[in-house]
Amino acid sequence: MSSREPSAPHIQGHSPRECSNPTSPVTPKALAQLPVHTIQGIAFDVDGTISDAQGKIPHTSLIALERLRDHGIPALAATGRPLAWAQAYAHQWPILGAVGENGAAWCIGRGSPQGHVVQVEFHLPQSELHRWYSQREEIRTQVAEKLPQVPQAGDALGRACDLAFDIGESYQATPEDRTALQAIATGHGVHFACSSIHAHFSPTRSPSVPLWDKATGISRALESALGVSNEHIRNHWVFVGDSGNDAEAFAWFTHSVGVANVLNKPPNPLPQYVTPSAYHTGFTELVDQICNARTER
Repeated sequence: MSSREPSAPHIQGHSPRECSNPTSPVTPKALAQLPVHTIQGIAFDVDGTISDAQGKIPHTSLIALERLRDHGIPALAATGRPLAWAQAYAHQWPILGAVGENGAAWCIGRGSPQGHVVQVEFHLPQSELHRWYSQREEIRTQVAEKLPQVPQAGDALGRACDLAFDIGESYQATPEDRTALQAIATGHGVHFACSSIHAHFSPTRSPSVPLWDKATGISRALESALGVSNEHIRNHWVFVGDSGNDAEAFAWFTHSVGVANVLNKPPNPLPQYVTPSAYHTGFTELVDQICNARTER
């Protein structure tokens, strides 16, 4: 593994508040209406999207990723899970790489004379994150004092940047828990987003605008890996997810898809399209539609 810090801290226009999709739907369209012939790559969430309802990743999801690879369609994971997990995904799955911690950092697999090497890059230089690290510890302490029943995410040791609490993996947070967590984030002026399993705290670059998000992380990772433009990524890649921490990507990508369980707790905005089935089955439906279109060319 190698790592480096980016030369520029931010690419403008990724937050939905700065670059929202004006056609974000009130009701998503059926997956069959997705113009798959324009799709040249796929970025995907992990938990709740390629997993089953219990959080396990079935072999069918890995087969779907292998099918994308075999059809020459690059794939990139984008998860709220720790950077350490993203590194493992990039090493072990047939994908281009993985974005971790909701866009805070990403891992790209690259060939070398020594074999497969995963290069880690951060949204910000580590030297600029110290202020956030101090604030992160203040938030961690406050949550422990005010909400002792809410545990920190079980994968906390693998996190490099963000702060996450368990709200649905091993502990089922109540609505009151979620409201209190949101209030703590507001009090500290930090970004707050919930996935299907975790509540995430991260810094902002201006009021209510996160410093990093999945859309930003995906764009930066693909720019680094493939040298493609933001316009190309936005219009010719599809993003698929299932929950609130996917909202920025749902807003930014021209073609965004939710697996059917996205409607259980609808994020704002909704994706452009929704699959017939939930969880990994919906993901496989999307992959089949893209690969079948590639075969027909």
